[in-house]
Amino acid sequence: MSKRLIRSIQWRGIEIPQFVLGTVQLGLDYGISNTSGKPKNKEIFQIVEDAIDHGICFFDTAQAYGDSETLLGEAFKKKSLQKQVNVISKWDPQLDPNNGEELYHSIKKSVNRLGAPLWGIMAHDETWLDLWKHIQPVIDRAKEEKLIQFAGVSLYSIEAAKTAINNPKIDFIQMPFNAWDQRFLTKEIQQLAIQKNTLCFIRSIFLQGLLLMSPDDVKKKMNNAFQLSNEWNKVSYELNKSRKELAFDIAHTIQCPLVIGVDNKNQLRQNIKLFDRKTLSLKDCENIRKKIAPFLYPQITNPSEWN
Repeated sequence: MSKRLIRSIQWRGIEIPQFVLGTVQLGLDYGISNTSGKPKNKEIFQIVEDAIDHGICFFDTAQAYGDSETLLGEAFKKKSLQKQVNVISKWDPQLDPNNGEELYHSIKKSVNRLGAPLWGIMAHDETWLDLWKHIQPVIDRAKEEKLIQFAGVSLYSIEAAKTAINNPKIDFIQMPFNAWDQRFLTKEIQQLAIQKNTLCFIRSIFLQGLLLMSPDDVKKKMNNAFQLSNEWNKVSYELNKSRKELAFDIAHTIQCPLVIGVDNKNQLRQNIKLFDRKTLSLKDCENIRKKIAPFLYPQITNPSEWN
């Protein structure tokens, strides 16, 4: 039986798979629903190989994701995959954005750990946008030396998204979007990105796993989200979809590459199958949003607000 290949979108003549493999779980114990911790190295190598076999050749990592870059590099080297992969990393937010040499050498270290040039480097902190004039010379130098192809910003706020998209030196952005946080589903942001030819990656589609948990489990971890989780569960039951299918369908309506992390190869395969289904209409998604809207609060939808 042939393997499913993830569909791609076109941007500046480049094919970008709709599924980008997030790798924070490979380097850190991450996610409110994660009970298994980091996968073993052997499992990581299998995840990477399986992803590439299914056409997932883009990987999202960061200098602050523990040893994620190193483990990815080892996986690429083990199977001689360096020329088949495209890696996006993020500067460690603890670096000084005013220190060009520090930023430049951190890119070189990432490239050495990965054993391949970076497709893109991102600012991990949207406040760096205010200092972009100090960062841009580093990006220009890294592009000239073929250490990176593109530069972007990982952001959280709508205002930062507008600032980034309106900066012609910023090639792409990464923003959160999920069933409980649909702030970026606005015509203004989407049309601006199209007009400026800025690529948008979507992260946090399962809200660190919170959208996948049963209401009882949510209550144990985050009591203030119980009512919302209960309503979300009712919607899932009414539409005869699993919580995971429902969360994916809503995220997929935005038609941008989705950064999705996995803890093991079975999760990877389950996530690949999500792309082969008929998803919800925009009208369905709007109806769902209205049902859960009374229970939505930033303390729930913004992980930085979690205790």
